[in-house]
Amino acid sequence: MRKKTTVICISILAIALFFTCACIDMEEVPVINLKAEVSVADEKTILEIVSAEQDTISPLKSPKGTSANFPSVDAKAIINYGHGGVSYWAAKEYTGEGTYELLIGFDKDRVPKKDDVVKILVRVIGGNGKAIAGDTYILIWE
Repeated sequence: MRKKTTVICISILAIALFFTCACIDMEEVPVINLKAEVSVADEKTILEIVSAEQDTISPLKSPKGTSANFPSVDAKAIINYGHGGVSYWAAKEYTGEGTYELLIGFDKDRVPKKDDVVKILVRVIGGNGKAIAGDTYILIWE
């Protein structure tokens, strides 16, 4: 009987702990939502950053870096000219002209703080692994 009571108590505690952890509000982490437009004119690839907006999301959904085979469109963010760290790489397969949306995430120890200068670099990488177009954008973190 005592063993059965102990098992029941442990089960109730485990269920209570599960629900308590599920209800805890996790602090969101910073990300950059990036949109870049790729076009081709006179056989030259042109890349333009259309928008770069800071945002926050759940740490469980934060990107930890992505990779794509060449050709690709990739991006990273550099905090305070490198003194504050560098983001994870974000990449998507390059499929030609169009709009590319990338989500740039940061390591927990290297996140931008208010008034930090964040330089965003975006490149189109050709099938040979060399950059064929690029653009930069400066964002002052709020």
